[in-house]
Amino acid sequence: MTTPYTFAHSDYAADLRDRYGDLEAGGESGVRAAVAGRLMLLRDQGKLAFGTLRDSSGEIQLFALAAVTGDFEGFCQLHLGDWIGVTGEVVRTRKGELSVKVASWEVLAAARHNFGDKWSGIADHDVRYRHREADLWANPDARTALARRSAVIRSMRERLWAQGFIEVETPILNVVPSGAPARPFTTHHNAFDVDFSLRIAPELWLKRLVVGGFERIFEIGRVFRNEGISPRHNPEFTMIELYVAYWDVYDMMALTESLCANAASDVLGGTEFTYQGRAMSFSTPWARRWSSARRPSGATCSS
Repeated sequence: MTTPYTFAHSDYAADLRDRYGDLEAGGESGVRAAVAGRLMLLRDQGKLAFGTLRDSSGEIQLFALAAVTGDFEGFCQLHLGDWIGVTGEVVRTRKGELSVKVASWEVLAAARHNFGDKWSGIADHDVRYRHREADLWANPDARTALARRSAVIRSMRERLWAQGFIEVETPILNVVPSGAPARPFTTHHNAFDVDFSLRIAPELWLKRLVVGGFERIFEIGRVFRNEGISPRHNPEFTMIELYVAYWDVYDMMALTESLCANAASDVLGGTEFTYQGRAMSFSTPWARRWSSARRPSGATCSS
């Protein structure tokens, strides 16, 4: 079986749900859509078959009829996890499920391995952590977490830009590791015949930029620490680090509070949410645990 090089993919599941959310049960839109993604569920019921197609935006039902669908028997023999492209009219079934009534379809890439249980996805933790690409497709919660992570970074980046911060990139290879008390990863640079360390923090380079005249700077980037590993610690992770001239710790407290609360609102729609079964609140103002060295009376935080 040969597979095509391209597919005229013009529609996404979430967009179809938004555009045709008001289509009544049994209704036909008269609009032809072209969707592509992975087949997550397939039910053959004789002269008709139902499938679930998942793309990067969500899921849409596929509704195939022996009298309408080209190579209907071949469609019923598809495997879970197959990448397919489908064209057909957007309809809503009599049971009320928005669907693409399959007129034509093609396999874009065939799945070679079992794709997990249709209800629980991939449950084996070793497989999930070693093959995150399969975990992301089989477990919707993993996809949601990744999308939210991206949204959190975007929220913080855009709010810092709006406050006049400049985003920079500082060196990852350093002759002397600095910025935090951690064991570095080391490597050898052949052209210079010098050992370098992967950065454990971008701190000193950012401070040099402040000395160079940049009053508000930040960096979002990877740092590396050659230490233990566990579900709570990774030897490489993403850090946001920022510096502002003329501020003190209280200004930084106010900014941190604002960034976190606004990120929660941007991503989750509010500052009250549940994480791992625990109620969390990012509502402001946050409680302060003041030290004996209090801020001078009457002083306020900068905006």
